[in-house]
Amino acid sequence: NFAKAIKIYGKIDILVNNAGVTTDGLSRSDFESMLDIHFKFVNDINTIGTRQMCIDFTNIVRNGSILNVISNTGIRAAQD
Repeated sequence: NFAKAIKIYGKIDILVNNAGVTTDGLSRSDFESMLDIHFKFVNDINTIGTRQMCIDFTNIVRNGSILNVISNTGIRAAQD
């Protein structure tokens, strides 16, 4: 957590959100054929997790930067 990192390192300057998943890690199904449970799993990590990290970071760090990294699969309608 951020408080622990600040205690160890003194301060935090940047948050890099670089986590993302697909439903099985290897193959990608098209958006229309995703099961709801798979969509929820991907959305919880890729969208909600990224948002929550940004909220938590800005609640603790006042003068920092946030870098959100996405893959090039974000340019097409697919599960990730």
